[in-house]
Amino acid sequence: MAILEEHIVLRKRRSSGEPKPHRIRLEKLQPDDELIVEIVIDSKNDIRSWFHFKPEDLAGRRSILFRVSGEQVYWLAGSAPKQIVGTTAKRLLPNPEPKRRGRKPKEKPVKVIDPDWRKRKRGPKVRQVLVFDEEMQLKGIIPSLEDTARLLNLRPEAIDKLCKTKRQSQETGLSFRYLWKRLDFDITDFKLTAPQYDALCKRKPADDNPSSEE
Repeated sequence: MAILEEHIVLRKRRSSGEPKPHRIRLEKLQPDDELIVEIVIDSKNDIRSWFHFKPEDLAGRRSILFRVSGEQVYWLAGSAPKQIVGTTAKRLLPNPEPKRRGRKPKEKPVKVIDPDWRKRKRGPKVRQVLVFDEEMQLKGIIPSLEDTARLLNLRPEAIDKLCKTKRQSQETGLSFRYLWKRLDFDITDFKLTAPQYDALCKRKPADDNPSSEE
């Protein structure tokens, strides 16, 4: 069993009495529920009335009707609720949840950080490759590591290792370096040697022992 509340505020033109009655629908009530009806007749002067309907008062009804004349409420169609005072109504009704003042704070969406967001945003890093012959003379500039591997029939991992170790390829005798765009030199100057390029990059020259590609 529950005690429900119906709060009705009348407009001025309706509180003075009119042919059409007010209707309260009862679809939400269960057979054992009770109903407290608060009717505000004049909100400016705080004129209001409370009525208590017990289950037997609502049995078999889909709605209840009333009219207001002056400050008097008249229930129609045989309805006969008990008129009560405001303190009694508040005591019968369950305590409402306290209302929070101000605007309801918006829930902040959960931010999911992708650890690879930088890679996804920028895409894979593509670096040009300088190719030096057996005499350590610059012979070509290839757009990417993959293009270099495809043209020379070598594995990209092997060329990458030779770029970092500055050793000559045991298989081809060639040397490889990654191109640093920050360096200030003429990229079309094919007189450039690998040691000169290393000096521009401030890198140590390779030793005389060639390494084998994996």
